[in-house]
Amino acid sequence: MRSLRLFALLAPALLLPIACEDSGSSSGGTFTPEAGPGFEAGPSPEAGPVPDAAVDAPATLGVTVTVTDGVTPKNAVRVILHDAAGAVIGETQTDATGKATIAKAPSMITVLGSTSATAPTPVTFLGVADGDKLTVDVRGPVAVDPVQAGTYSVGFAANGVTDGATLYQAYVGGSCYGQANDAANPIPVPLYDTCLGAQSSALVLASGPTGTLGFAFAKNLAKPAALTPVDVTTNAFNAAGATQIKATNLPEGGVYFARLGAIANGSYFSATAQSGTLDTALDFATPTGFAEAYQSTVIVESHPGGATAQKAIIRREPTTAPAAATLPTFDMATALPLLTTPQLVETVAARADITIKSEAPIAGADFGVLRLLWVTPGGTGNGRWTVVLPPGTTSVKLPALPADAALFAPVAPIDVRTVSFFDSSLIPGYKEAKALPVPAYAPLDLINEQRPLPLAGSLRFTHLDTQVD
Repeated sequence: MRSLRLFALLAPALLLPIACEDSGSSSGGTFTPEAGPGFEAGPSPEAGPVPDAAVDAPATLGVTVTVTDGVTPKNAVRVILHDAAGAVIGETQTDATGKATIAKAPSMITVLGSTSATAPTPVTFLGVADGDKLTVDVRGPVAVDPVQAGTYSVGFAANGVTDGATLYQAYVGGSCYGQANDAANPIPVPLYDTCLGAQSSALVLASGPTGTLGFAFAKNLAKPAALTPVDVTTNAFNAAGATQIKATNLPEGGVYFARLGAIANGSYFSATAQSGTLDTALDFATPTGFAEAYQSTVIVESHPGGATAQKAIIRREPTTAPAAATLPTFDMATALPLLTTPQLVETVAARADITIKSEAPIAGADFGVLRLLWVTPGGTGNGRWTVVLPPGTTSVKLPALPADAALFAPVAPIDVRTVSFFDSSLIPGYKEAKALPVPAYAPLDLINEQRPLPLAGSLRFTHLDTQVD
């Protein structure tokens, strides 16, 4: 199955931990009033008449746009303002702090995130409103090598549980890895900044010809202070536990998968996240007593015209990691509907019209994201236009750009590369979704079940990638 990737929209935060109620519309969420009475107390009868008070003018909230390269604020980035029809009605630029402030919200805002003629990356927000705080990440496709922060020497004692083991795999922080074919010596695990937190866990999986035999682990490990190897000793191996995922209302004749990962010290351990074809139930080998939470996923997939359409429910829930457990059943009737091939009209490529199609109306989403690709003139590069969509959007017309921003405008033929809609129990709705950092260029890991949700809750998504394998 293709790796579940989109383009880094929800960056490190994934989803804002604002509310734990299920969100079903852009007006959902939790309101917490300031301390004090809900209504002002009336005057005491003995106080006599109260003079009329001056009425304060309502505060103008406006909109703030922040542009960074992930670390450094970006100065002098153009921010284009549009009316509801997409016409240009104004323009501003970010300042030295990477911010631009608009006194009154327009209907749409486009950030011209790149000055390169070979890699234009405009980002447009639809449905802008006063009080919005929009963020765009304009870093380019520069690969950054992980920095080695040390080494754990993971030691363990084989016991009867591992009789017949031919492979021992050690994971730290979920993604740092080492292995050995016997238990004679500790396993060195190189540690990188990408897998270390304030504290980490080490998980060792013993396997043989019959599959997973058992697990051993150590938790709450301090970050190494130097590159000198640090000895880590696990507990004794325990036989693998069994955690079961069930799902109902799976499509007949469809392709569907289930995945399960263990979260410990904030990291998702893929050592327990083998996927499997789900029928009525699927058992996963899990380390008893290790996880603080399980993150489970059920995915339904189809391939219209060779593209890939997926809908999924990702759920994080606390656990004591017992030896045997059955997680609450997934009802796939509650998943967002599958997207189908969008309709694109390029009467004028720079103002292309896109109709978003799905197997049923998409109700209850918090927001959507559309990405268009095209080859820049002369075939020297690719343009990418990202559009952040209000829930319920079924059609998009690209907004106009100023005449002197022609290098950002698409040219035919345009590829509607990805369309996605998301709903999370961890954000109230579209206003909060717009506050998440939007990458202008980089691929995104929102649609990645191995990125832990920050709190117990759920994420539903439907995603179409039109690239044909």
